[in-house]
Amino acid sequence: MRDDMVRVGMILRIMRYVSFHPWGSIRADGNRRRKSIRQIVNKIWNPDPFASGIKMFVAGGGVLWTPVLIQGEGIKTPGRIGEFGIKPGETVGWLASRQPPLHRDKMEERGMINPLQLNVTELLTAMTTDNEKGASTEVLEVLYDCRFLLRFNLTRMPGKIATAIMKPQQVEQILVQPNSRWYWPKVVWRRGREIDVVLHSDIVDTNKSQQQMWTGQTNEEHDHRQYWKRPDNVVSAGWIEIEWIRSLSAI
Repeated sequence: MRDDMVRVGMILRIMRYVSFHPWGSIRADGNRRRKSIRQIVNKIWNPDPFASGIKMFVAGGGVLWTPVLIQGEGIKTPGRIGEFGIKPGETVGWLASRQPPLHRDKMEERGMINPLQLNVTELLTAMTTDNEKGASTEVLEVLYDCRFLLRFNLTRMPGKIATAIMKPQQVEQILVQPNSRWYWPKVVWRRGREIDVVLHSDIVDTNKSQQQMWTGQTNEEHDHRQYWKRPDNVVSAGWIEIEWIRSLSAI
């Protein structure tokens, strides 16, 4: 692909899909800064980023670009290249993912609140209270990281959880936290000081792609380092649903 306008268009669409900024906003497109977009295009279409010393980078839009080697469904990251080298049949590719958030210490220094740590306890208790007073709202919808929609069905919430979070001072809480290196959400029940029980981590309509991403590795690498494998088992709660709200058909 040599058409420069097509290259730029592809980059902008990928950024819009991956970015944690609001869908379709100029911030999701890296503010359309010409220098940044040009940097991405030049690096992405470099025929051999490894030989050129190009490493993972961020150039706006909240998107991390990582050079990889692809063979079938297997993905080899830069850290694996030096050990195993580039083998016949492997193709150079790029992985676009959500930019990691600042370290917790950096956030504290700047007085920032971690956008990936969300406490939904008050929202749940408020709706529960309203329903007891005659309201008929059954489902609480929460947008997470501008990428996921979480639905909590209050009519299906287990009684022990509803009772626990309605206690004074809300000692027990329902939190949404980042999960895996991709910063997908998981819902946990905090029952005490840093004692968390995972309630839900399943994501609607993305299980197939998740499974390919987590297990897409060669047998040679499998025993050494399961870089792409999910660190926990999928947990599903009957009253919670998580949906990825950015469709590939929309880009």
